[in-house]
Amino acid sequence: MSAALSWPIVLQKLQTQPTVSVPEAGYALAELGRNASYKAAEEDKLGVPVLEVGGKKRVPSVPVLHKLGLESALPPPALPPPPATPPVIPGSLPAKPANKPRRRRADDREAQSHVPAPLPVQPGSASSRRRTGRNLAQT
Repeated sequence: MSAALSWPIVLQKLQTQPTVSVPEAGYALAELGRNASYKAAEEDKLGVPVLEVGGKKRVPSVPVLHKLGLESALPPPALPPPPATPPVIPGSLPAKPANKPRRRRADDREAQSHVPAPLPVQPGSASSRRRTGRNLAQT
């Protein structure tokens, strides 16, 4: 179940959201209930366009506000975004950037990767016995 609609909540949604539900638009326009709002939308009697997207019906907020005579309740239009890059004025190009570091080549990487050499095996050490399979007690 949804909460009961009230005029301040519906007006706030109309001013802040691009679309509202059919029951909210029906309540704002004629104080219609949920079922009556959907029936009016289906019969095209709401007086505003109804959009159906993905099985959901929505009503654009701006036409509802215009129909109610509340154009002044609309938020001011947003300013256009600033240009992505400033315009280039001939002769005002920035200085050439410093050289990039050179890419490493395969032979550079091999020289830089340091893998320690295996340690020499002392005769009679534990690793020597493991490798030969002989134990000092057997010799």
